[in-house]
Amino acid sequence: MRKVALSCRADASPPRRTDLKVHRESHPKSIFGRLGGTDGIRTLSTFRSSCILPSVFLQRHLLHCLHPSQLFTTHTQFLHALRLLCTGRHLLPDRLLTLIMPPMDAKAPSQKPAEPILFSFADADELSRNLAEFVIKAQNDAIARRNKFTLATSGGSLPKMLAKYLVNRDDNALRWDKWQIFFCDERLVPLDHEDSNYHLCHQEFFSKVPELKRDQIHTIDESLLDDPEELSDAYEKQLVAAFAGKEAVRNPVFDLILLGMGPDGHTCSLFPGHELLSEQDRWVAPIEDSPKPPAKRITFTYPVLNHAHRLAFVLAGEGKQEMLSKVLDQPQLGLPASRVRPSPPGDIYFFTDNAAAHTTAYERSDFKL
Repeated sequence: MRKVALSCRADASPPRRTDLKVHRESHPKSIFGRLGGTDGIRTLSTFRSSCILPSVFLQRHLLHCLHPSQLFTTHTQFLHALRLLCTGRHLLPDRLLTLIMPPMDAKAPSQKPAEPILFSFADADELSRNLAEFVIKAQNDAIARRNKFTLATSGGSLPKMLAKYLVNRDDNALRWDKWQIFFCDERLVPLDHEDSNYHLCHQEFFSKVPELKRDQIHTIDESLLDDPEELSDAYEKQLVAAFAGKEAVRNPVFDLILLGMGPDGHTCSLFPGHELLSEQDRWVAPIEDSPKPPAKRITFTYPVLNHAHRLAFVLAGEGKQEMLSKVLDQPQLGLPASRVRPSPPGDIYFFTDNAAAHTTAYERSDFKL
């Protein structure tokens, strides 16, 4: 992973000792609550010398808002919060990482991911119909919570399956003006190229929904096709913008992510044995050696996938039998699709037809909204 060293802002002023005192008394378990006044000042200086941290951020966010025992469960989440609220990427010294994690509260809710839920339908048509109802349910819940619906989708057969029962409805169930659409992965080709996931989705789905405006669909920057690093950073900035505000101190939480699965168990552009399977910092990462052409792509990483509110694999046909069985029945194999396990309160679903689920021993669930 590329790291960029950052210099200190000249206008960053040190926090007042009274600020530290108030924070220690209010949040005794936080990283600054466990430090003395002088040590606290020194620690904040360490932050400032390692990355660009405006004084407003130091005094208001670090001292008064951030309480790691409530907001962060991993080092990565805390570091990414700094990254989002600063100008540029963080680069913090190792000695500071030991101060970030608070003691684990024995009464805290379980952080164990929920088990997958398998829905198996008679055929692909029934699958598509129920998938549409599932998407509408996710949409309505999201709009009730935050007045928008954030969806990330994949290519393959998924756009056509989505369009079948979402397009041309006469029940006014779709609130298209509230949708914000991203792509779980994308090939580094022009948007009108046949290999582009956007191009496929536009042909099969978006073009049939005139209410869906172009600025609601977040695509790659075609001017950066020759620079995968810069292109992935630019797409990640679109995520930052879409999930700005209070939610930005954690990972992006999509209302719904829809995924496919390849014959080797890959999902997005996360392939078996690839180093990106262990990426825990970046939200969007470049890949220049994809075993499936085209070789150059960008992809969501697990920190994004595993923080979704709802996530669903959509699989149909006998060709999915073997790999679906391995993913659900043998998760210990560590296939990329098996590693998708959203953190609580997120849920993961498998929407399949009976042909795809024929050989898996995994328990089926009745489909209920």
